[in-house]
Amino acid sequence: MRALRVFLMAAAVAAPCWTGCPALRAQAPAGEDFPGVKGVLTPQQFSAAGLDKLSPEERAKLDGALRDYFSGATRRVADQAASQAVSQAVKEKRVQPPTLIESRLVGTFSGWKETTVFILENGEHWKVTDGSSGHYAPVANPPVLVVRDVFGFKMAISGGGIMRVRKL
Repeated sequence: MRALRVFLMAAAVAAPCWTGCPALRAQAPAGEDFPGVKGVLTPQQFSAAGLDKLSPEERAKLDGALRDYFSGATRRVADQAASQAVSQAVKEKRVQPPTLIESRLVGTFSGWKETTVFILENGEHWKVTDGSSGHYAPVANPPVLVVRDVFGFKMAISGGGIMRVRKL
């Protein structure tokens, strides 16, 4: 949750490039999309490294270790860069510290559409405003962060996505 909080705070500072900025999209946990050693290397590289001698179980353990390492390293770098960017922007008085609301959704979350209204445990109601939608595996009462940027508010749902919202 800390990584998500730092990421959103940095995103509030860099709001103009939120959706189109590859650098911000690249800060998402890399391990989730790792195709495994066999998917990264060419067949020649895979064989030359002796990895074709590994059993499927051994290869799965190697893939898991690499996935965990790179995911953690990506998060640490993203946390540090985001923290520095926010601190620098606040220090230079280019922006005010972002407003951050931490709460949980009431009920089971399995996605949203453009007309969805989210109810938070703190009693606030937030409506999706960017016309987006998303579908996810059901999660009971997931944590959420709402951050204010120069364009309004963004909501990030743990185990879900990020969308623009407005308070009702």
